[in-house]
Amino acid sequence: MNPGKLNKRITLKKRTQQRNSYGESKDVWQDFAKVWAEVHALRGYERTEAYLADARSSWRLVIRPLAGLSTGLRVQYGARVLEVKSVLPIASTPFIELICEAVE
Repeated sequence: MNPGKLNKRITLKKRTQQRNSYGESKDVWQDFAKVWAEVHALRGYERTEAYLADARSSWRLVIRPLAGLSTGLRVQYGARVLEVKSVLPIASTPFIELICEAVE
């Protein structure tokens, strides 16, 4: 793995609970870390079922190791929001692979 390929800036976001003035809680995505990544679109598909359109795309991101990485995170990449589905070490390298799915 060539570290020079980590040329895209991404923001990792963590879900937190926030209370409003009425005491109700809601999910809020706060910045967890900004890191450099190698980003690849893996595949995308569209289907129509019962007249409802469903479009999904999968992404592979490679980053340096970071404490607190988990499947509960989201990634902001430009205008795209990606949900982390798996966090995998890459054998014989000091890098981590994130497999993500676009959030529609």
